[in-house]
Amino acid sequence: MERIRKDFSTLTWVMIPVAIALNIAIGAIIYNLKVPLYLDSIGTVLVGVLAGPLAGAVTGLLSNLIWGIVPIPLVQNPNYIPYMAVAAVIGALAGLFSDVGWMKTFWRVVVAGIITGLVAAMISAPITALLYGGVTGSGTDMVVAFFSNMGAGILPASFAQGVSSDPLDKTITYLVVWFVVTTLFPKRFLGLFPRAQNLREQVAMPVVAPPAPAMRAMPESPSAASVASMDMKAGATKPAPVGKGAVKKPAVKPAPAKKPAAKKPAAKKPAAKRPAPKKLAR
Repeated sequence: MERIRKDFSTLTWVMIPVAIALNIAIGAIIYNLKVPLYLDSIGTVLVGVLAGPLAGAVTGLLSNLIWGIVPIPLVQNPNYIPYMAVAAVIGALAGLFSDVGWMKTFWRVVVAGIITGLVAAMISAPITALLYGGVTGSGTDMVVAFFSNMGAGILPASFAQGVSSDPLDKTITYLVVWFVVTTLFPKRFLGLFPRAQNLREQVAMPVVAPPAPAMRAMPESPSAASVASMDMKAGATKPAPVGKGAVKKPAVKPAPAKKPAAKKPAAKKPAAKRPAPKKLAR
């Protein structure tokens, strides 16, 4: 649960609607031009690479659902609603390939696109054959018609169309996403996504190191010169222990302080005797 909570960060929730709009916009253009590709999973793969398999699956599922119900001319296409499971698998595979480090080098990106296309073809071919008879209105109908004219049934023709078109389509999609995340996205912005570490070898992500704990300075042992200087300033007569290897001087005992001589009390002078009074003759 903690991993899921981190994957669905605020930035992921902001990116999912943007990816859905990108899927529908490019997919609608390709559909109306009748190009025998899809290119409607670029946003799904982008979310899966940067936010994990579950976020990619949610993006793919919502893309096809919204594409089928949004009331916009030349955009709304209910035929894509049954392929929601296919889109979810594409997003989940993109996240898994990113987790194992396959979005770091060109050749692995190509292999991941081919594998994703083959898996998508195996899931989508029965839907195309059973629900739509091999005809969905897209440019890939020409490929189905080609194999049908060669004698293949609807289901084998749908499988042949998927195996021939989907790997190329998903390889282009993966290469576009790989180019965007490694070239166009600023490194600091890319480092904000939950699974950005999956691209760290290819893109040097800024890593903020935690602050180092403050180190307390260890008190240095005073040298002999500093001790002597301190003793001289303090007026001490006994030097402190000196450093290792120095010659110890005998301690000099301080001379006893002379006590001031006690003052002798001054001798008291004898009191002067008063003369006796003379008697008067009668």
